[in-house]
Amino acid sequence: MIEGDQNEHVIDWEIEKFSCCPQTTGIKISTGQFRSQILGNTYWQIHLYPRGIEDANCISCFLERTDDSNECPAEILVNCEFSLLTADGFQCEKSVKTGEYCFRKQTRFGFKYFVKRCDVFKDKEIYLLKDMLKLRCRMRKCIPRIKQRFINLRTKVDAHISSIRLPILILDGKSSKTVFPVSTKDVEDLLTLTVYVEKDKVSDPREEKRADSSVHIIITKTKTLAPAYVSCHVKVIDTVDWNFPLEHTAVYAFEEKRDGETWDFPSFIKISKLSKSMIQNNTINLDFNINVCDDDFQTYLEDLIPSKLTRTANDRTLKNDFITLYKTGLYSDAKLKIGDECFPVHKSILSIRSSVFKKLFEEHASAADGNDPKDDQECVLELTDVDKDNLRCMLDFVYADVFDFKGFASCLSLYTSAYRYDIPSLKEKCFYFLVNHMTVRESFPTFHQADELNDGKLKLLALNTIKKNREYALLTEEWMQFAEKEPELMSQVLRHIRIDRN
Repeated sequence: MIEGDQNEHVIDWEIEKFSCCPQTTGIKISTGQFRSQILGNTYWQIHLYPRGIEDANCISCFLERTDDSNECPAEILVNCEFSLLTADGFQCEKSVKTGEYCFRKQTRFGFKYFVKRCDVFKDKEIYLLKDMLKLRCRMRKCIPRIKQRFINLRTKVDAHISSIRLPILILDGKSSKTVFPVSTKDVEDLLTLTVYVEKDKVSDPREEKRADSSVHIIITKTKTLAPAYVSCHVKVIDTVDWNFPLEHTAVYAFEEKRDGETWDFPSFIKISKLSKSMIQNNTINLDFNINVCDDDFQTYLEDLIPSKLTRTANDRTLKNDFITLYKTGLYSDAKLKIGDECFPVHKSILSIRSSVFKKLFEEHASAADGNDPKDDQECVLELTDVDKDNLRCMLDFVYADVFDFKGFASCLSLYTSAYRYDIPSLKEKCFYFLVNHMTVRESFPTFHQADELNDGKLKLLALNTIKKNREYALLTEEWMQFAEKEPELMSQVLRHIRIDRN
């Protein structure tokens, strides 16, 4: 256990030989029972399903209150947080799942879809070093919030909640309003869901052209009934990185005997912040999960997926065609050569995705104009600053938006190639991974690479990682080797963390 503050209990669970754990869906492994004095001397147990509780491709985890003594509190409000730890012991922010639950005796809560198995096994150096998985469970004692009466309402585990997917077409930074009626099995058209995109208001008219646009979500109570407590989970569909989506959950209590009351869902979607994989043909797809309950009962929403919004089998045909062009080399008009291996490519596609490739093709064409036209010179670019593996990864991304690498070092190398060949979207994805997986051990080669690229953003990331862990970082063997080989860079590090070398 890791000691936290007076209202916190932290358990780190190390699972050896994780790949040998049960491979059947619904089969669990569990910790021994442990007691938490912070949480009223209650007893607890953690359960993990290596092949998920329903989906074999996901890992599930749950926290169970196991005590049955009358001396313990009948109910206790707990904020439960699960996360994976890297091999170096750092919490992976992208794996964090949290929820606030009212635990009674012999009850459990958690996450069916905690993390994808493929993501864990793909990055074994990060999550499964020596085949050991490290899971952290952080339990925080909560104080009931009086204003939010619904906080003490009990919801049946695994209750059916509707899934509504709405596509929003964005043109010129705004969209028309999409209005959708929301019904429960007991009450028809109880709520109205309104979604639209609109440019943000600015105080200075001169800044209006550069103003960002935001997605606005409004839920309106349309019928006079008992108090309605509504929870809403909104997720932006990402066609590439769906395991760590942009999402937000909020709750609201509608007043009694009043219809027409509106709830402005917290604004969290800025159009300029969305990745290309979140916007397809000027359209973003939003998934809504809505739950409605009152003081005495809970009603479950019906399946409300409009037939007109159903995805067709051909909505990704263009992407499949691009993959076919890449894999077959059909109609290729250029080759990228590394050593004795050539990669057939298409000038137009690479030129659109990379300004550097565009310039190289133009320079080759200009040089060919001075030669005899009868020679019909083939366009072959010899590349010396990228290896074959990185080039394959770059082409996978350019043609198919496939983002694939092996571990931190591989991602840093791919980031370097994306930086040199100016592929902004690939560089952004690599940087996001580096931000969430940077350790002290990795910060030194990252800083050296950033200095070679003259990349201030990457350099600052590495410096801040060292500074944040300076008491430990400057005692490591990696620091000693780095200081010996790179004395000038060493000085920059020391200046950044303000340590007197004398």
